[in-house]
Amino acid sequence: MWGIYMFQRVLAIISYLVRFYSDRLTENEFEESVVDNLLNEGFKLEEINTAFELILREPERIENTDQKPDLTRPCWIFSNIFENKITPDLRAELLRLYYASYLSVEEMADLVHACLYLKKEEVDLSDLPFLVSGVIKDPLRKWILLLPVHGEKGESLLFKH
Repeated sequence: MWGIYMFQRVLAIISYLVRFYSDRLTENEFEESVVDNLLNEGFKLEEINTAFELILREPERIENTDQKPDLTRPCWIFSNIFENKITPDLRAELLRLYYASYLSVEEMADLVHACLYLKKEEVDLSDLPFLVSGVIKDPLRKWILLLPVHGEKGESLLFKH
């Protein structure tokens, strides 16, 4: 990583090269003496090499794509049927996971709809591990999604009495 000092030194080398090149008529003179002159000016070989890398490397190409990134997620609104079935704590946790991009729109929909099929009057936060296990198939993602629901040592805080 470059520091500001290194950056200034490399710019000074580039400036020196521009001045040196503009005074010379042939390339041979430039090739034979430029590194020696820079070393005599007090520049380090690392700084000189970095400057030459910047000057001689292939230019970077940024390809134009017509795709625009989706910077917003669709707003999620629970209908009355879901508000009556899902406790506020579980709704808040689902929304937190969704808006933090831990859940895709499809996964959020699957989790919310899975709440309707549980044979319980009310689905609460303690049901989240069961819901996630049924919807998310990847074990690592399951663990990541349930991490806030577990203590530091991995014991479930939801099932403590």
